Amino acid sequence: MTMTHPSGKHTNAVSQPATNTPLLSLREVCKAFGGVKALDRCSFDVQWGQITALIGPNGAGKTTVFNVVSGLLNADRGTVQFKGQSIQRLPPHRIAKLGVGRTFQDNRIFPQMSVLDNVLLGMRYDQGESLTTALARSRVMSEEEQRHREKATALLAKVGLSHKADALAGELSFGQRKLLEVAKAIAAEPVFLMLDEPMAGLFPAMIEKMRRFIVELRETGTTVLFIEHNMNVVMNMADWVIVLDYGKCIAEGTPAEIQNDEEVIHAYLGKRKLHVAES
Repeated sequence: MTMTHPSGKHTNAVSQPATNTPLLSLREVCKAFGGVKALDRCSFDVQWGQITALIGPNGAGKTTVFNVVSGLLNADRGTVQFKGQSIQRLPPHRIAKLGVGRTFQDNRIFPQMSVLDNVLLGMRYDQGESLTTALARSRVMSEEEQRHREKATALLAKVGLSHKADALAGELSFGQRKLLEVAKAIAAEPVFLMLDEPMAGLFPAMIEKMRRFIVELRETGTTVLFIEHNMNVVMNMADWVIVLDYGKCIAEGTPAEIQNDEEVIHAYLGKRKLHVAES
């Protein structure tokens, strides 16, 4: 079931441009691994400037969606458009340059590098792409490096990791690694950020810190699509919810609409009423 999407009308959709074109659009996307259909004619839109949750049972195809959108996998059929243009068959680095960032379930940090250097790796360098420029260590390049260092330091402050800037990333706790990966992902200033289970394994205080950080991203203009199994997080943070089951989009709507959708309750919760604690 699909609810009426408040496209361009949500009060928090701060980065909605003067267009009705969704930021991301999947139409009839199929992806199979052998005889298993990970995505089966999957179709949905992600609107500019919103926090959208992608939920569903284990094996529903959520991470496969992320892999197709980010270019790690090619869809077998269907269309994937970003900002109204096809991104099918583009390599991951080209898609990233268009403004797509993501995190992974398994934190992909560099444990033997410092926390600060991990964030610096995510920066987009305008200078230094030429070997000659890099070897010359020009003044322009040095100034750019200084700006990036200041920006990385500010990002670490936002996620509460300033005191760990010089520590090895491998020394961080599990929750701190999650925060570091998000900081690394947004270092390149993506227009669209996909977060794969950002709250998984975090204790309540860290969940709240991550939630505030994601909401702040939305408020500064970043569109967020996140996978999450914690329904309290989904219902209290998402502007829009998309539900997958067996690779298909079976419902989408506001958190309140999804919470009371019988098809979602049956498929996702085994006929149990979706209980969400008050925030």
